[in-house]
Amino acid sequence: SLLGVGNSLYPSPLVNELLDDPQHAEELVNALEEAGYEAMAAGTAGLSAPTTTTLGFLRAARAAGFPVIATNLSCGEDVENTAACENGAAGLVSPHAIVQRGELTLGVVAALPAALESGISSGAMAGATIAPPPAAIRRTIQQLREAGADVIVLLSHLDSDRTAPRQTLELLGALEGEDRPDLVLASNTAGVVEHMRAPGGGPQIFAIQGAAYGRVVLEGGDTGWSVRESSSIALPGDSDPQTS
Repeated sequence: SLLGVGNSLYPSPLVNELLDDPQHAEELVNALEEAGYEAMAAGTAGLSAPTTTTLGFLRAARAAGFPVIATNLSCGEDVENTAACENGAAGLVSPHAIVQRGELTLGVVAALPAALESGISSGAMAGATIAPPPAAIRRTIQQLREAGADVIVLLSHLDSDRTAPRQTLELLGALEGEDRPDLVLASNTAGVVEHMRAPGGGPQIFAIQGAAYGRVVLEGGDTGWSVRESSSIALPGDSDPQTS
């Protein structure tokens, strides 16, 4: 299963041009699906893009049924802004995704830092709020486990280069038992740690950043699913014809 941790599309001059045009935004989403992506986190960089760029991609993704996940981004309680919110980023993202791969059911959630709210354009954030992650992540993981998810994957955008991996570890520390994810793919942590396990027997955390794919192999057993191996796969240079 190919999951996008986010921040791979923006900032990019090419993508900016594509997402300003609804037809081109649709073609970009189609390309992601053809490449094998089944879900993608709403990254901090993408949400901080100009309103037309942010909403162009989210609208195309929603129309195609391609889940862009931001678990703790939602419409607030301001009824006057409900319509604006539903047409903005919060109304276009999904709180989770469910991916079926053979016998394995993956439940996917994604966490954004609450402080990001001030960095998103007012047009995209109309009527929306970014809640503190623990409550939203806990509630959604409980729903996914009740729905039969075998493995919960958390896509974390909580850290910057300066904080990594503290914010992600703080979130995991606020979750207990079955409310914890089984696997964490974290952005902006590659300069600090490539692979670690959260304290207290917590889930394994893998850093995903830059021109690379992270490959995690899961293995099923009598006690459930566990990580058998992991590796980082660097992408070829721009001159490689397959990449082009």
